[in-house]
Amino acid sequence: MPQRPGPVGLLLAALGATLTLTACESGSSPVEDATTQALQDSLAAVPGVADSRVRHYPGDNEYVSISLDLLPGTHALATAPVIDATRDAVEGSEYRDVELMLTLRWRDDDHDLDMTSHGTAPVLGALANEVHAMAVLEQHGFERTVLTVSDTAVDARYRRTIDVTLPAGAPGRALNRVREALVTQLPDTQQETTLDVRYYGEYDDDGPTDSRSLSVPADAPAELVELADAYLRDPVPPGWPGATDVYVNVDGYGTELDDWYVSVDTTLAPLALWDVAEADLEDHLGSDVVMDAGHHAARAAALPGVGAFVDVRLESRDGYADVAGFYSGDCREAWDDRSGRSRELWRTWVESGGEPTEDGATATECPGT
Repeated sequence: MPQRPGPVGLLLAALGATLTLTACESGSSPVEDATTQALQDSLAAVPGVADSRVRHYPGDNEYVSISLDLLPGTHALATAPVIDATRDAVEGSEYRDVELMLTLRWRDDDHDLDMTSHGTAPVLGALANEVHAMAVLEQHGFERTVLTVSDTAVDARYRRTIDVTLPAGAPGRALNRVREALVTQLPDTQQETTLDVRYYGEYDDDGPTDSRSLSVPADAPAELVELADAYLRDPVPPGWPGATDVYVNVDGYGTELDDWYVSVDTTLAPLALWDVAEADLEDHLGSDVVMDAGHHAARAAALPGVGAFVDVRLESRDGYADVAGFYSGDCREAWDDRSGRSRELWRTWVESGGEPTEDGATATECPGT
């Protein structure tokens, strides 16, 4: 099951990638003219570059997109002169003060590697600073490795996101083990670091497959790391019959738990419902096999003082349907679900130790409803 962030997942992604979304929402069509062509030709001539593509997106949220495909077999340390040459070319162009979205992409055997940056030309210096980190990542042989830097950090020089994909079939416990190893190998220095570790099950035409994704900052409180790890190891009740696509996201700042939140985004594919038509999934949303797993997710997201998003969907071979969900900061969202399923999950979350942030909100009461 390929990873598809749902409404909650998209909201959380927006919190960590404001620049990317803002740029993509510029509403303008890409411009290709003499200026973009000149920069594109200049970058294509850089040693190690197999192909270059430059597009200018004018408008209120103006930015320039630069994509460089590097020669097959490139190694991470060889990207340093390419990044330096790119910075020189951009600073010598009309786009020196324009937001950039740069991607360097190459393939080594069966492994895909990307280095990306979001920001103005100076952030390319941060990208160059991460070449040695990319070299460490390269040695692990992940199926896919993406290292991104941006100038959106609050208390550091820049923000760094490391996103790695493990081979299909990796056990759920492997995700946090890999994350912990990378925290040790790639410590924070000048940057705020978030580590994303994931695997996707191989497509099976005869049934659903499991997929897992974990996104946690390097400095997240231990209690939240343990919560995320525990749910990824056991995302459904013991003996639950089916497969799941699970995304756990932790984010926040500082050392106080009430400045952090956890998102549990789960798509359920019970074996007994795999052949149900999408139009008929609605008839099964409240079934025991679905709601048992939904309550399990709600309990997993409960930690006193920590905000929570829970989003549960049902999948069959034919499509998807929303089951239930809630946000701890707005009980009305759960109460607005006329099926009552979201309120059931809310109640489970509160009774399991979750703390609503709204005055007067309880397991069974929501102010203003």
